[in-house]
Amino acid sequence: PSTSLGLIYLVRDPRDIVVSMSHHQNNSINEIIDIITNKETLVFAPLKKNMDPNFPYLIPSHISSWEQNYLSWQLLDVPKLTIDYNNLLMDTENIIKLIIDFFEKNYNFVFDNKKNIIKNIILSTNFKRLQKKELEYGFAESLESNFFRSGKSNQWKFVLSNKQQLKIENAFYNTMKKLGYI
Repeated sequence: PSTSLGLIYLVRDPRDIVVSMSHHQNNSINEIIDIITNKETLVFAPLKKNMDPNFPYLIPSHISSWEQNYLSWQLLDVPKLTIDYNNLLMDTENIIKLIIDFFEKNYNFVFDNKKNIIKNIILSTNFKRLQKKELEYGFAESLESNFFRSGKSNQWKFVLSNKQQLKIENAFYNTMKKLGYI
């Protein structure tokens, strides 16, 4: 609370996260499941994109598990807005309205022309448009493949084995149930 005025937390079904991360990091689904279910996960990332991974300037980052990450942000005593990724995809306009309301309520922002702002946000953050921009200009977060790969939810239903689904669901059952994922 002493270093943050508030937060907007985007939460996503961990089963979809493993599919997305496996493509993003070029790791197997099982490796990613091990990463997101381990509370002690520590990853090392190069300082800059396209750096030699053996170069000595690597940044250690403690990412913990999906559940610990989610719960830690929920405990922070500041104004917060938690948005489900699926809801963002299905009801983008109303989610943007929630974000605007969050800023107005908590930080005394005044937005003129809300309809135009919302329309502009929807147009400028359209997934196909972001994919095109990444192809034209690159994107700092992309590693082995395009960062803006699919942008869809429930991909896990077609990719994960029953064993993989159960490992994730057993690891995070209470939180996934609370969020309506199971």
